[in-house]
Amino acid sequence: MSPLQRHAFLSISVIVLASFVFLACQRVDEATPTATTAPTPTDTSVPAPTAEPTDTPVPPPAETPTATPVPTAAPTATPGPTATPDPAIEHDRQALMALHNSTDGDNWTNNDGWGTDDPLVFWYGVETDNRGRVSGINLSQNGLAGLLPPELGDLTALTNLHLTSNSLTGPIPPELGRIPNLRDVRLSFNDLEGPIPPELAGVPTLQRLTLSGNNLTGRVPPELANAVRINRLELDNNQLSGPIPVQLGQLQSLHTLDLSENRLSRTIPPELGMMTDLTLLWLHSNNLRGEIPAELGNLDKLLSLNLQDNNLSGCLPASLRRMQAEAVSVPPGIDWCPE
Repeated sequence: MSPLQRHAFLSISVIVLASFVFLACQRVDEATPTATTAPTPTDTSVPAPTAEPTDTPVPPPAETPTATPVPTAAPTATPGPTATPDPAIEHDRQALMALHNSTDGDNWTNNDGWGTDDPLVFWYGVETDNRGRVSGINLSQNGLAGLLPPELGDLTALTNLHLTSNSLTGPIPPELGRIPNLRDVRLSFNDLEGPIPPELAGVPTLQRLTLSGNNLTGRVPPELANAVRINRLELDNNQLSGPIPVQLGQLQSLHTLDLSENRLSRTIPPELGMMTDLTLLWLHSNNLRGEIPAELGNLDKLLSLNLQDNNLSGCLPASLRRMQAEAVSVPPGIDWCPE
């Protein structure tokens, strides 16, 4: 082979080799993008499923706690059994309605709440204790007309009964004496008649009994001596007769005794001088006779004494001179006893 031919052969070999290298490099370049683009679909597919499970579980847990308040509302309705009416309160309600029906309650001046299902404390003139039991009735000057029902004695938690200045008639129910803690009874200025029930007079817890201005008859009950806590006894302006009970002298807490304007007779009991807390003693306008007992001079706290309009004799204890002149009223001819 000549040098020229060898040179041509080498040139052709270089060209073929370069072509081969070019083709090889091109294949390598094509393989490289294929491997690079593969991760792209992988990245795209991963977030898609991740977003769906995140949204789906959120709503169910949110609705589950929202539904639980429904069982909570059911216990709110269960107070039905707990709110079962107290039989004692229902008994009080019936006793009050007996008073309403017996005294023309539909025509009272004020009967707000009466006869409704409202708690008794919302009935006009009614007071209740912390249990809801009736503890007080104040219907003075309220147009009550008729009889006091015996059912009032069923109000066993009652302490105060104020029915002054109405048009009540008939007797005072002896059933009031069944009320164990009765303290204050005011029935003055009505048209009540008949005797003062000894059952009422003897209630040990009684502190005030005011029955003035009625048509009560009979005697001042000696059972009043059992009312050891009484501090105010007003039985004036009635038609009570007979003697003043000597037992009243046992009422050491009494500070007001008004038996005036009745038909009381006989003498003034010396035992009244034992009521050392007495500040007012009114016995005027009766049929009392005899001498004024010297024991009245022991009433150191007495501020008002009225013995007018009786058939009394004797003299007034000198120890009462300390009282103001206008606070002492005695029949004509009665003077001070010598000291």
